Amino acid sequence: MGNNFVYEQIYIIGSGQLAYDCALIGKKYIDNVKVFELKVTESTVLEKLCEKSRIFYTTVSTAGLTEYLKKEKHSTLIVSAASVYLVPEEIIGMDNYTIINWHNALLPKHKGRNAEVWAIYEGDAATGVTWHYITGQIDGGDILCQEEIAITETTTAMSLYRQQISLGKEMFESFCENLLRGACGACKQVDSGEESMHFSKQRPNGGVLDLTWDIHKISGFLRAMDYGSLLLMGKMKIKLQDKFYEFYRYKIKTAEESIEHREVIVEEGILTIKEKDTIIIIKGLQEIQ
Repeated sequence: MGNNFVYEQIYIIGSGQLAYDCALIGKKYIDNVKVFELKVTESTVLEKLCEKSRIFYTTVSTAGLTEYLKKEKHSTLIVSAASVYLVPEEIIGMDNYTIINWHNALLPKHKGRNAEVWAIYEGDAATGVTWHYITGQIDGGDILCQEEIAITETTTAMSLYRQQISLGKEMFESFCENLLRGACGACKQVDSGEESMHFSKQRPNGGVLDLTWDIHKISGFLRAMDYGSLLLMGKMKIKLQDKFYEFYRYKIKTAEESIEHREVIVEEGILTIKEKDTIIIIKGLQEIQ
């Protein structure tokens, strides 16, 4: 191995822009970079990006990737970049691997899936990105690097996720060379009493907006569920006069004057909530049969 690197190759496991960016960054130092994406569709954006940059790319099943990794003997840095692949302990325990993961939260808070959703819904003032070593405990390994992102009153799940992807790239670029040389320090996670774990099927309040919440809690719920037209959390639901409705379109505005008493108005499939300094308009209410 040249250049005093302690790894012969880099494996990127993930999807989307971050996996591609990490592959490009890694290839500046080590030529042998391979990208693995769990098979979802016949053709993905990541595949096209890798093809354009002449980076090895393949789609794999979860079982197929595990079997492939079992057989590898070379010293390898594995980078989990926006990946849903849970690395088995038998792979974690192999001496030829160092495995790191991008997580879109300030660990140990918001471990698990859809961390951007929970940071907004729970009213966090800030979240961020953590790069950490992978161990047998989900999102529990030592921290390589951690940086914050402020959450504002306009932050949505989609906008926050995009910020976290961009920041993740910048952070990886800042420590990649030192990591490849085996000269990158790490620190233990410290639980401040806010440690939490989230799972893929969980939704804030089950995906149901509660009209007893104050206006700012309602705003947080709407923005936490908001991935635009992708609807990654599904449509939101609300109960009005003993009937359930679903929706996904909304608008949040600042009131021109402070509103002393809350107003809730339902007209022609549109729900308007006015309280304090905020007006929320929910459109396209459809009754769930």
